[in-house]
Parts: sequence; C-alpha cells; structure tokens
Amino acid sequence: MGGRETESLERIRQNEEKMDRCLAALSLLRTACAKWRAVREDLSALEAYYCGPEWKLDYEADESGRIPADLKRGVLSQDGIGDLLDEYDALAAEMRELLAKDHG
Repeated sequence: MGGRETESLERIRQNEEKMDRCLAALSLLRTACAKWRAVREDLSALEAYYCGPEWKLDYEADESGRIPADLKRGVLSQDGIGDLLDEYDALAAEMRELLAKDHG
C-alpha cells in the first residue's frame, strides 16, 4: 500500500472516531433534553413557590421547629432553589452560545 493510501486510511479512521464521538454525544444530549422536557414545568413551579409567600411560610415553620426534623426539606434552604435557578440560567446561556456558534 502506498503513502497516499496509508494517509487516506488514517484520515478515514480519524474521522470515523470523530463521527462516533459526535453521535454518542448527540445521543446523550437527546436523552438529556427528553428528561428536561419531562420536568421543565417543575422548575417553573419551584420558582413560583420560592418567589411566592408559601416558601417564606414554610421556612418560618421550619425555623420555629414545626416541621419534623426527619423530613427532607432542601427546598427550604436559603440557597437550594436559588442555586438551581441560577444553574439553569447559566446552562441555558451556555447552550445559546453553543448554538449561536454552530449556526453563526
């Protein structure tokens, strides 16, 4: 096999690896998007809860010891929902930036 054929084979191998990585990443992204679609209304509901009067009432009940200590209540942490919303906003901005570069 000559030098050109060897170069061609190596180029094909390298590009096959790139295509395999892209296909795997797209599959993961598609799965993640489907999972997000299933819970996106939850994010809106959490934001409404956190910004509305119910969160403060629940927080105060917890602070005064009226909520059982064994109840999972991460939603009452001062940073829990806020950090979740911030993380979503940061990821959404990153995705917009990636899409703009891909189509820009």
